[in-house]
This record gives sequence, structure tokens and C-alpha cells, in this order.
Amino acid sequence: DRATRTLAFERAAQMYRLALALDPTNQPRTIHIALGEVLANAGRGAEAADAFLSGMVGAPAGEALDLERRAARHLLLAGHIDRGLALLASVLRQIGMRMPATPAGALWSLTWRRSWMAIRRLGHRERAEAELPASRLLEIDVAADVGNGLGLTAPIRAADFHARYLRMALAAGEPRRVARALAGEAAFVAIAGVKVMARADALIARAQALAERSGDPSTRAFVLGTAGTVAFQTGRWQQSADAFQQAEQIIRDRCTGHRWELATCQIFTLFSHTVRGSVREVTQRLPALLEEANACGDLFSATTLQVSVAFWLPIMRGEPELGYRAIEDALARWSTGGGFHLQHANALNALIHIDLYRGDSARAAESIRTHWSALRRSLILRAQISRAMLLTTRARVLVTEAARTGDHTGLAEATRLARSLERERADHVAGQGLGVRACVAMVRGDRELAMQLFADAEKTLDRAELNLHAASMRYTRGRLLGGDEGAAVVARAEAIISAQGLPDPERVVRIYAPVMPER
Repeated sequence: DRATRTLAFERAAQMYRLALALDPTNQPRTIHIALGEVLANAGRGAEAADAFLSGMVGAPAGEALDLERRAARHLLLAGHIDRGLALLASVLRQIGMRMPATPAGALWSLTWRRSWMAIRRLGHRERAEAELPASRLLEIDVAADVGNGLGLTAPIRAADFHARYLRMALAAGEPRRVARALAGEAAFVAIAGVKVMARADALIARAQALAERSGDPSTRAFVLGTAGTVAFQTGRWQQSADAFQQAEQIIRDRCTGHRWELATCQIFTLFSHTVRGSVREVTQRLPALLEEANACGDLFSATTLQVSVAFWLPIMRGEPELGYRAIEDALARWSTGGGFHLQHANALNALIHIDLYRGDSARAAESIRTHWSALRRSLILRAQISRAMLLTTRARVLVTEAARTGDHTGLAEATRLARSLERERADHVAGQGLGVRACVAMVRGDRELAMQLFADAEKTLDRAELNLHAASMRYTRGRLLGGDEGAAVVARAEAIISAQGLPDPERVVRIYAPVMPER
């Protein structure tokens, strides 16, 4: 207990386990529960879940249910999705709630709940936590756990449960839960992208005001982190990274037992840097984060980092082929059930990045054919940021295959996808669509149109601060220009790419502009 009070959680866990081992016939629930709490504080979510489950033996019904909820929560947040969902199903049955069986069912449920909230609006009357019955708080917390636990895995199902959480939190009026619910609503609203940015920002502002008034540092950090998520989803990369850095600092300085929140801040910070093309910073921070995640059994962080951003490490080391094995190994440890997750979508995108870097468009096309139907059924493409990434990737593969095989059948679909991206009226989305259309023009032999589209894409992507994307457009435009002027343009683009520690600028360009003129 003294080790726990001094935040020596690993030491405390060792001694609690020793106490249990010394008297295995008389293992009091209090020690199992204390062990679960210190393991959770140490970031060992799966081990904490096992301890909480052991603490259920002989517990009163209400306490046992809450321990089962806590076990499910820690399993979900640590990325042990299958075990977490199985426990969660038990908890939901006991409180009279259920989870839709498919993403489509979750979307229908979400649409109905959002319609109800639009009519009711988002007002609340404040009540202290002590005024509310424990059973009601438990129901609210279960809905929150599902929304958080699946938010970066199965976002449509998470959004459905978050809508339930928001309704119940507003009805209860407890300030910390209302602040978190409003912030979470902002994040789920922001899935739609730039067009809903003002609404999402307004929700964040309300949540921040409540969080500040509450004086609770974990709520302040949660709301700040969610503000970072909103900024990321709406293309404000630096604002996103700044918000996550502030949230991370609060967690480190003033909170304990928030491994998932801390990891989420770190992951999104790397996401923001990756999108902007700050690959050197990502690869410098990544090994330590992966080591930490693996050491404490945090499957969520380890898998998400490996399939989303870690493919740049073997590229930087000049061994891109090693990226395939690392991603396949990460997915082999991930959930085998529950559908096609964000982790699968990010892995598909990463594998195709490696394919295009290596010039293997045939392999990339096969990956698209194998996984696209599952991706569409998952409804992940409803999120603007995911839609931009994955539709652009699909279009680039179609163009590259047309150039490789001479069969131009896929160019019509590539153009359709590109124009749909341009209509989204967000620079970070539209710029990628322009780049695809420039490559289509190259395959069709229209160099003049390609030159103009590459220039437009470069300007748009520069405004969006997608630096590697923009440099790739600049590089290809320089190759089209030719002569001394073109060589100078190419040199400027190469300098931007090389500054990130990437050893072969032309191969990096082939990720983003996979069709280019001969030298």
C-alpha cells in the first residue's frame, strides 16, 4: 500500500502478487482488486483485467458487475478486443443494453439517436455525483467505456454507444461526465471533416469550460486530447499536435493510471507529424514508444503504431521489404473477430505505400482487390480523413497499373475518385485528388494538362501543409519542365524529402505521384 501511495506501481504489483502467492488458499478480494488498480496505473491493462476478474469471486452483485466492467474496459483500451467484447457483452446483458451486430446496424442506431438529440438539444442541469444512484452511474460509465474502447478501432459502433453516453450524461448532469461526453461528441461529429468544423469546435469550447470549472486534471487532459482529435480530423495538423502535447503534459504531471489517454496523445502526435511529412521526427520517437507499449502488453498502441506509421522506419533504413513482415506480425496479434478495424485499414494503406515505393503496383492492386469489400462494409470510409487517405491510395494504384499494363480501363474510376475528393473542399483532400488527375493525364499523354494539375496540386497541398505530398508534385512537375529550370525545381523537392532522412527521393515521390516522365 505504501508503494502504491508513492506511485511505485510495479513494486506494489510485485508485493501484492507475493502476498497472494504466500497464502493461495485465502486470497482476499481486496488484494486482487488492489493488484488490478496498480497494474492499471502501471499501464498493464490485460493483467489488470485478470486481477479484477479474480476480485469478482464472492463479491456482491453490484460490485461484481462494476469489476467486470472495469476488466472489459482495460482489455478494450489495451487492444485485447475479442476478450474485451466478450466481457462487455456480459455486462451489457446485465444492465439491459445491447450492441448492434454489424456496422450497418450501429449506423442505423446512431442515426436514430442523433435525430433524438437534435430535437432535445444538448442542455443539462448540473448535479453532484453523490446525488446520483450508483446503478445509474454504472450505466453511463459502461456506455462511455464502449465509446472510448472502440473509438480508434470500430468508430461507427463506438459512435453509436457514445450517443447513448451523451444522452445519459446530459440527463444525469454530473459535470465531469458531461464535459467528457460533449468532447467525445465533438470528435465523432468531426468524423465528417471540414464541413462540420465550426460545430465540433463549439462543442469542444463547451466541454473545455466545464472541464476547467471541474478542476479535475484528468477531465481537462481528456478534453484537450479530444480537441487534438478534432483538429486532426479537420486538417489542422499543428493545432492537433499542440493540443496533444498539452494533454500529455497534464497527464504526466498530474494524473495516474491513464495509460490509454497518454498513448492516444502520443499516437495522434505521430499521426499529425506523419501526415505533414515530418518523417524524421516520427522515426526518432517511434522505437521508444513501441518498446514501451510491448513491455506493458499494450496491444492497442503497439499494433496501431506498427501498422500506421512504423513502415517509414525500414524505408529510411533502405530495407522497405522488412516493412511487410512487421505489419503482418502486428496484425497476427490483433483481433481475429469483430470485423474490419481501423488498424486493418491503416495496414492496407501502409502496405500499399511500401508497394508503390518499391514499384510493385501488381502487389498493391492485389491487396486492393482482396480487402476493399471488407473496408467498404466497415463504414470506415465515412470518415473524411480515412476516405481521403484510402480513396487516394486506390486511385494511385489504378493509375499505376494502367501505366504498367497499358490497359487504361481503370483510369475512368481513378478520375471519378479524384473528382469526388476535390468536391470535398478541404485542401488536404482536394490536393490529393488533383495529384491523381495529374497522373491520369500523364498516362494519357497530355503533358500540358499534367503540368497544370501538378502545379495546382502542389499549391493546394502546400496550403494544407502536406509537405511530402507537395514536394512529390513539385518533383514531378520539375521533371516535366526539363532543362535547367526543371532541374532546379526537382532539386528543391529532393532537398525537402532528403531533409527527412529518406534515402531515395524518387522512390518516395512514387508513393504520391506514381507516374512520372522519363529523365
